[in-house]
Amino acid sequence: MTDVLPTPTGQQQLDPDKLQADLARARQETVGPVPLIQQSMDPTFKLPRGLMYSGTWHTQVTVRELTGIDEEVLARVKTVQDMFDSVIALGTTRIGTMELSSMPLAERQGLLQTLLLGERDQLYLAVVRATYGDEKVLKYTCPACNEEQDLTIVISEDFKPKEVEGAAGTEFSYHTSKGQIITYRPAIGSDQIEALNKKGASPAEQNTIILSRCIKAVDGQLVVNPIEYARGLPMRDRTSLLDLLMERQPTVSLDLTINCAVCREEQTISLGWGDLFRP
Repeated sequence: MTDVLPTPTGQQQLDPDKLQADLARARQETVGPVPLIQQSMDPTFKLPRGLMYSGTWHTQVTVRELTGIDEEVLARVKTVQDMFDSVIALGTTRIGTMELSSMPLAERQGLLQTLLLGERDQLYLAVVRATYGDEKVLKYTCPACNEEQDLTIVISEDFKPKEVEGAAGTEFSYHTSKGQIITYRPAIGSDQIEALNKKGASPAEQNTIILSRCIKAVDGQLVVNPIEYARGLPMRDRTSLLDLLMERQPTVSLDLTINCAVCREEQTISLGWGDLFRP
């Protein structure tokens, strides 16, 4: 029964505060809870190294929320790598003073492929946050107890970029086991894409492609045949050099360590980029 207040004349009138509460409760029971709209994300942030143009490194980036027009473009891509590449190209509007939104998509992709691998990771997450918000709820089935549950993630908290000393560097040296001095640069987006686009290439062949592109000189001399040189490197040197290339990347790990809400077992979940690019 609705609470009432006595009036001076002895009549009864509805408590307006109580009435509003009853109406809100009835509305929720009929149509469900009102969805919460997440706050808009800050569309700007700084990259560790950024984009080189006009003789200067530019690090300030602006991203935007993707729309239905962008969704139609993304619906035509065929691979995960193409999806990743297209998302950051569509969502990045400016780096420094360079306006990207007015450029053709292919030109934007080419420019952004000169960024570090880890910087491209950061761009992707920034576009995801701008489009879908910082908080996401994913379905997760615990392998220990087989119970499905909701997994709530906060992108800005759970996926922080690795802090790398000297991430802005452009040239480094490595001493091989044979006494040679290799001069190499950090891996960028186009190196990864070139390796992934090699049809039928094994991981070892993909590593050869990346090494051949990143090695700039040996003992101060340009390498005549970079692919053959990378193939001829001892395996221990290849492994060490590849490790250094990854250590210098401000990458973002998509691994999460959680405790199951049911059995409390600790689990490590490895998400993919596609898992984040959805409401």
